[in-house]
Amino acid sequence: MKYVNLKLEYVVEKLSSLLNFKQEINELSQTISDTVQKLEQIYAEEQNAYDSLPENLQFSDIGMNIDFAMSDIQDAQNDTEKLLEQLDALEETYFQFLSTYNPQPLISKIESVTEVIEDAKESIEYATQK
Repeated sequence: MKYVNLKLEYVVEKLSSLLNFKQEINELSQTISDTVQKLEQIYAEEQNAYDSLPENLQFSDIGMNIDFAMSDIQDAQNDTEKLLEQLDALEETYFQFLSTYNPQPLISKIESVTEVIEDAKESIEYATQK
């Protein structure tokens, strides 16, 4: 009976771990989604500022700077959206790992997500420093 109780405790612990992983991925995805929405808002503000400029100023340094900023914001949006896709793939790979216990796909996916995180971080920092 003691053996069965130990096994049940082990199963409960592993299920709890799985739920925590899923919750952490969901929280991270929500934070990233919020970032994408904020970037969309900033982009809309920049677009409005550009559209409000008289036509002769749209082709001046002011207009070109706004246009460059909008391009940087779009790059940051694209990178953060890639990150969301990678997190979904990481979650799927993690659950595949649990059924196969082959760590290599999970390690590769974690490395891939890490690279995308760095790209997104750099894009966001670059787009928001202006």
